[in-house]
Amino acid sequence: MSTATEYRPHSLTGRLPGKRVYRKNAVNTGFHGTLGRDNYRSGRIKDSVLLDCCCGSGGMFVQSAKFIQAHSGNIGTISIYGQEANPDTWKMAIMNLTIRGLDADLGAYHADTFTNDLHPTLKADFILANPPFNYNPWG
Repeated sequence: MSTATEYRPHSLTGRLPGKRVYRKNAVNTGFHGTLGRDNYRSGRIKDSVLLDCCCGSGGMFVQSAKFIQAHSGNIGTISIYGQEANPDTWKMAIMNLTIRGLDADLGAYHADTFTNDLHPTLKADFILANPPFNYNPWG
C-alpha cells in the first residue's frame, strides 16, 4: 500500500498523469520546516491539531506521524483533521490512515473545502497543505 500511494496515486485515484504528484522527499522537506525539530523538542507538537484541508490520500499525515515517531514521540498525542474533494481519493485517505493506526477525522463525506468546509470551527496548531492549484474547477 505504501509504495502504491506514494509513487502511483494517479493509477489508483483516476487522476490523469500530469497532475501534480509530490514525492516523499519533497513532502518531508516541506513539513520538516513546518513541524520542525525545535517545535517537537519544545513540546509544541504534543497535543496539537494537524489540519490538511486538501489531504489527497493522506500522505502528509503519514509522513507527519513518521516524523513524530522518529523523534521518540507518541502519534496518539496529535489530532488529525482533513478534507478531500475527490470521493475515491477521500476513501483511499481513510484507508491509508486506518491501516497505519492513525485516528483521523476526514469528515463524514468528501467535500471541497472552499464550498463546503466540514470543519468550520476547527482551530489548528499546524496546517499542512498542498492545494491543487493546477486543478481547473478547484474552489
